[in-house]
Amino acid sequence: MDSLSNDSIFNKLTWQRSAYFFLCIALFLLPFPRNWTLWPIGLFLLFSLIGWINNFSDISTVKSLLFRYKLVLLPPVLYFFIHFIYFLTGDGTWTNVEERLLFILVPVVGLPLFISDFLRRNIRYLLLAFISGLVIVSVFLLTRALINCLTFSEGTVSFNQFIEPGISRFTWQRLSVIENPTYLSLKILWAIALLFFAKNILNLRKIQTFLLIVFFVMILLLLSVRTELFLLIVIIILFITIRFWKSRYRWIILLLIPFLFIALTLVFRYNARIAKQNNELLTKVLDERLEWRNKDPRTRAWSSAIDLIREKPLLGVGLGAQDSLVAEYKKHDYSTEARLRLNAHNQYLETQLAFGIPGIIVLLWMLLDPFYSRKKSVLKDLVIPFLIILPGSMLTVSVLVRVWGIMFFIIFYCLLTLPQERQIDA
Repeated sequence: MDSLSNDSIFNKLTWQRSAYFFLCIALFLLPFPRNWTLWPIGLFLLFSLIGWINNFSDISTVKSLLFRYKLVLLPPVLYFFIHFIYFLTGDGTWTNVEERLLFILVPVVGLPLFISDFLRRNIRYLLLAFISGLVIVSVFLLTRALINCLTFSEGTVSFNQFIEPGISRFTWQRLSVIENPTYLSLKILWAIALLFFAKNILNLRKIQTFLLIVFFVMILLLLSVRTELFLLIVIIILFITIRFWKSRYRWIILLLIPFLFIALTLVFRYNARIAKQNNELLTKVLDERLEWRNKDPRTRAWSSAIDLIREKPLLGVGLGAQDSLVAEYKKHDYSTEARLRLNAHNQYLETQLAFGIPGIIVLLWMLLDPFYSRKKSVLKDLVIPFLIILPGSMLTVSVLVRVWGIMFFIIFYCLLTLPQERQIDA
């Protein structure tokens, strides 16, 4: 592995620092408008490519490196190629494929940085960049909502948080104006997991960690996303179990688990948005005149996807899956879902619908790969939380059909699998 001399503008330290810097910026900007992240991702890939050129000059070294990390690189690469093959053989457009290039570009082109000793030593700042971006966005959203609650009239200031009766500026889409509240909730939940399980790497003071967790939990409660709130309870139970399992105080686990689920029940009951959703759903469930598939927008999306999967279970319908779903919605007179062109709202159904059995096998392989690689990982304590949050969220969100989800998943996939305790210093 020959590197250029130190007087080169692209010597090893220069490209590593540059690629690392832009990866930090990309993680910081993940909760901001989506297109903001694409520029630093592009520059990160550019400097990583320079790392390939400078440090791995002969083909045998490249083959050896790719072979060593083949089990980590293959799942996302195959996931991209499934999209590409269906593009070549089906009726999809290039726009169905171009965002999926990240599945191959980030792990393969970014490999020299991900396996470098430089990244391993400085991985703390990548995680802090992600958390910092979420803090700034959350503060901005709260400040914006607070200012909108204030009314100035005839020298007096009045405060009104409600847009209309029961609808507050501090909940759901009234609060999360940058992106869908579900997407923001997923990122915040992952930040909470980082604070719980990577505290030794983050090296924050206990009071800082505590305040950040409380702040993020508050934002999660305001966003009122049921799936992420349930997963939050699971993450807390996991943390408590790991913390006290080998302690003589492990009986605390038995006390806290029922308490946490009682707290979740109270949140579901007294959170205005969630309570309204639950009451509407319960009313429809008890209405025997409605089929199960017509109880809720998600059940309509799921049932329509399942109907299409039954027609083509082996190889799927291809990249035109969303068009097929829209046609299915119209067939059942689901006008709202057809107008909004809703996806399947379930990543497993989404992948099975589009790519059949090969697609779902590759997806599951990609999701489980961090577990296989965890023993060598620098971030091994984060693998189980990752495998709770991402696969759990995918039950109600098609995470990998949008660029924000692809960037979020593939960057943290690489950080969990590629930086290892015994490194090749690229």
